[in-house]
Amino acid sequence: MKNHKKLTAIIVAGLLLSLSLSYIGGWYWMAHTIKKEIGSFYERAHEQGIIIEGDIPEVKGFPKEPVIIFRGTIKKDKRSFAIPLLKITGIPLPGRKIHVDLPEGLLPEGAFNNEILSIDSLTFTGLVPHDFPQTMTVENLREWRDSGEGITVQNLLIHKKSLQLQGNAHFNFDDNLQPAGHLQMKIKGHMSFLGFLEQQNIIKTKETLLIGTIMASLSQQDPESGERYIDTEITLQNRKLLLGPWNILTLPTIIWPYNSEL
Repeated sequence: MKNHKKLTAIIVAGLLLSLSLSYIGGWYWMAHTIKKEIGSFYERAHEQGIIIEGDIPEVKGFPKEPVIIFRGTIKKDKRSFAIPLLKITGIPLPGRKIHVDLPEGLLPEGAFNNEILSIDSLTFTGLVPHDFPQTMTVENLREWRDSGEGITVQNLLIHKKSLQLQGNAHFNFDDNLQPAGHLQMKIKGHMSFLGFLEQQNIIKTKETLLIGTIMASLSQQDPESGERYIDTEITLQNRKLLLGPWNILTLPTIIWPYNSEL
């Protein structure tokens, strides 16, 4: 009987050890695969004139889900975005969810209007598309757009000054291959943010009064906190970010290369 128990314990221990080694091997294989994909992404970006400055992203997180960490700047032509910290958690495979976190925000530089486009923090959960194009060219993006898949974003949370936007979104490209989509958002802190825009001379007093009146008519009160919020859909089309019929922001045109230019 004792020998039988001892044999059973050895078998169980062997199975546990085998499973542990398989998990460890699988995790580090996945981390290695992610690093290879990052290297390929850097090569494709360089071919398209995109300059990525900063340390090569790290892959951490063992024994939990892989976490990709990046700090640096992304440049294209005269435009650039500084990224103090980017964390991507999850396995970036088609059909899998990944969590993206920019806890220190996104800082545009160069030709961008920094006050308008900078973000204090951003986080969301995204669904990795099944067939996202390997190269961001006109031909490949058109083919992917016509497939109708798009990019789904959940639990989107954006902070900028007093403004907080929370909700879900779906994006694709329009006929001119500019970003397009719909965002179902809950907006808080909008009135204080409107005052900030006026103080920065981004909008005029007359516009502040008009927009403030419209926002007040759209807002409702949270029964628990007493805070005012707007529950609405924001549309991105023709490079314009629209709250109903009102243009919140016009984005710069993105010019994609053709395959022959690479």
